[in-house]
Amino acid sequence: RGARIEDSEFDGVARFQTDGIRILGPEAVIVGNVSFDNYYYGIYVHGDLATISGNETYANRQDGIHTPKAGGATVSGNVSYGNGRAGIYCEGSTNEAQVTVSGNDVHDNLADGISINGNVLAAANTAHGQLAGSGILLQYGAVADSNVAYGNQTGVAGHAYASVTITNNIAYGNSGTGIGAHKNSR
Repeated sequence: RGARIEDSEFDGVARFQTDGIRILGPEAVIVGNVSFDNYYYGIYVHGDLATISGNETYANRQDGIHTPKAGGATVSGNVSYGNGRAGIYCEGSTNEAQVTVSGNDVHDNLADGISINGNVLAAANTAHGQLAGSGILLQYGAVADSNVAYGNQTGVAGHAYASVTITNNIAYGNSGTGIGAHKNSR
């Protein structure tokens, strides 16, 4: 079994130039934590089959939640805001189980609300008020379904030259494009 971190607070690790929570390994369970004012990421998980749920991440210099290798992971029910880059960043490989990012509320991040890359499904999330970038940004095979994106620069966007799928999303009140995708996207 993997590491389990539950109902804890990680405050101001910025002075140590590290992450609030950092897990390198499979099957991590990170539930009900608050992680803020960290030098890099609020929560960083590099490992498959992780569960990241019910956490609050804010005011981190990089992403609130960052999972660069997370086959089969579930990132759900988190609130991530006011971070220096994305609220949530997830990446999944095509030869691993799909990563699911669902039911999260991301807002007021400097870049994108949710940025997903590869074999990742973003479903039933709310992304609003990002200061630049998109509410939800998709790259290289990612799927966005049934999300709500408002008050961002762009609501939901497929990255240039990336084949992505965007279905059943609601985008309104964005300063630029509501929903946009490039060639080879659906």
